[in-house]
Amino acid sequence: MFYHSIAPERAKKYALTVEGGESSQRTFHKKTEGERFIGKAALAQSLNTDRYLSRSQNKEAPRLQQLNEKHLNERLSRVLKQPNLQAEMKHGITIGWQLVKSPQIQSKDDLQKHLNELNPNHGKTNELKEAFSGLDSSSKQKESELEK
Repeated sequence: MFYHSIAPERAKKYALTVEGGESSQRTFHKKTEGERFIGKAALAQSLNTDRYLSRSQNKEAPRLQQLNEKHLNERLSRVLKQPNLQAEMKHGITIGWQLVKSPQIQSKDDLQKHLNELNPNHGKTNELKEAFSGLDSSSKQKESELEK
């Protein structure tokens, strides 16, 4: 887990300080750039936690995986700018890794455009498109449950 803060510096630069074991700092020219960096870093943290837990023999792993799935959905919601996004874990992981690898994707619409530009004959493209369509159906299902 890491803690972060974004503080304005001189000449409208923003400094992001990450603490946890060691301290690190990165400077951004816009606050939104810093916030986007935090969102992608948090997303990567959830993805790496999933990878670790999937290999763990610890008896607490299933409970921790459920908690991590909740965190992953929250982080995907923030990055894709889609409130109440609910994805199956496998779909969330697929989309999450694509978002981490592609920093230009900053919304669900950007992800849709990105999918349309990928090679349609590549196996990973089909997997990503399936995960994206799973996002839509999971989110719609969650919205209908909230309306009831």
